[in-house]
Amino acid sequence: MGLTGWLAFLYQSLRARKIKWFLAAAVYLAFVAGFFYLSEQPYPGQAEGADRPDHLTWPILGLVAAAWIIPIVHALISRKEYLLILEARGEASAQKGDLLRAEIQSKYKVSDNKIDDTLVQFKEDDLSVKVCRLICNTFPFSPDFDYYFSVEGAVKRLDASADAATIAKAKEFAKGDDMVRAVKVASAVDIADGGLGVFTGLKNAYDHIKKKEGIRTFEADPQQAADAGIKAMTIAYLIGDLFPGSIPEKVQRFFETRAGQELAVYFAGAEIALPFTDNLLEGAGNWIGQLLDKQGDTAEKKFAEFAGQGSISEVRQILQTFGDTMDRTLVQVKGYLDPFMDRIQGSLPGIMNAADSVTGGAATALDMLPIWKLLGSRVAAEACALRAIRGW
Repeated sequence: MGLTGWLAFLYQSLRARKIKWFLAAAVYLAFVAGFFYLSEQPYPGQAEGADRPDHLTWPILGLVAAAWIIPIVHALISRKEYLLILEARGEASAQKGDLLRAEIQSKYKVSDNKIDDTLVQFKEDDLSVKVCRLICNTFPFSPDFDYYFSVEGAVKRLDASADAATIAKAKEFAKGDDMVRAVKVASAVDIADGGLGVFTGLKNAYDHIKKKEGIRTFEADPQQAADAGIKAMTIAYLIGDLFPGSIPEKVQRFFETRAGQELAVYFAGAEIALPFTDNLLEGAGNWIGQLLDKQGDTAEKKFAEFAGQGSISEVRQILQTFGDTMDRTLVQVKGYLDPFMDRIQGSLPGIMNAADSVTGGAATALDMLPIWKLLGSRVAAEACALRAIRGW
C-alpha cells in the first residue's frame, strides 16, 4: 500500500459508496503528488541540480515514512466498517433479488403458494404497510412491524437460524387449502362487494380525528360495531383454520406468532379504541363480549354469507377464549390510550394525505385499504412458519 494508498481508498469508496473514503483518497493523492513535486524543486538559494543540504535529509525521510504509514493505519482502522458495509449491501441486494423473483413469479402466476402471491403485492412504502407500522409500533407491548414479502421471510422472522429444510416445509404448508381459505377470508374483509359489505374502522377513526365531537360507543354507531364484530369473527376464523390443537391451544399459538400479536393490536387500536373510545374508557373489561352481545347476530349473519354457515360453530367457541385474551390486550391499549391518540392525530392525517398508491387489491379509496388482507396473509405465513419450526 504505502504511497499508493490513495488507490485503495478510491476503490473502497466506490465499492462502499462512502464519500469520506473518496475524500481520503483525494487527500492522500494530493499528499503524494505534492511530495514528488516538491522533491523535484531546487532548495531556495541553490542552483538547479545542486545537492540538498544534509540537514534536510531526515525531515524528507520522515515525510516519506508518514506518507507510507498513515494510509496503512487508516486502512486497518476502516477495514471492519468497510467489510460490514459490503456485507449489508450484499444482504440488501439479495433481498431485492428475492423480491424481484417473487414479483415475477406472481405476475406470471407461477408462485409457489397463495400467501407469497398475496404478500408480494405489498411494497414496504405502501400506504397499508405504513398505517400498520404506525399503529403497531406505537405500543411498547407490540412487536416491531417488520416488512417481508414471502413465507421464507416469515420463517426467518420467527427463527433467524432456520435451515433450508424448515423453509421448504413451511412453503409446503402454505400450499394447503386451509391457508388459501384463510387468505381469501381476510381479503374479503377489505372488499365492500365481496359479500361482507364492510367499511374499515380506519376511515371511521380518521373521521374522528377530524371531528372530535360526538359519542364513541357501540350503541351510537351500530354499523361500525357490526363491522368490528365481523373482524373479531375473522380473527377467530383464522385461528381455527391456521393453527392445530384444541381451541385454547389454537388461541395460544396464534399469539405466539408476531403477526398474530400485530393483528390483535391493530384490531384493539384501530377497530375498538379509536371508534369506541368511550366504551374503552368507561368499561373495566369484557369489551368483546359487550360488542358481540349488541351486534353479534348482525355480524354473524354477514360473516356467514362469505365464510359459510358451517364455520360459525367453531368461530363462536374460539371467540369465547379469544375474547378473554383480547380483553387483556385492550387493557394494555387503554393504558397507552393518550399517547396512542396523540400519535395517531399527529401522524395518520399526514400518511393519509401522502401521494401513495393503494396496492394489494382493488382498493382505491381510504375506506378500502387492504389492511386485513395484508395482516391476515402475514398471520397465515407465520402459521406455516411456526408449524415448520415446531414440527407440528
